[in-house]
Amino acid sequence: MFLNLNEGFFGGAICTRRTTVRFGTNKECNNAYGHTDSFIDTILINNELQHMKKFTTISLLHEMSHLALYQGPYIGYEGYGGHHTRFYALIDRLYQAGAYEGLL
Repeated sequence: MFLNLNEGFFGGAICTRRTTVRFGTNKECNNAYGHTDSFIDTILINNELQHMKKFTTISLLHEMSHLALYQGPYIGYEGYGGHHTRFYALIDRLYQAGAYEGLL
């Protein structure tokens, strides 16, 4: 799923060689649906979503957006958990490109 979304909606911009994507515990995900650790290029999706493909995809797109911004030249404001203007602009672009089609 990560590879398809990366190619289809991020233009392959997220470095697959150094990125790890896996399911994690609620604690590892900081009691959220997902978590991105930009220091080690890791995306965690809460394992409670493991059998809910739509929610997994939505969470993965969200976390991939964080990682795409962190891996790019833009660092951004660290407040608000990385939910800054460029992040929301990227989510909007994904929505307009059809990434959330059939998910919402």
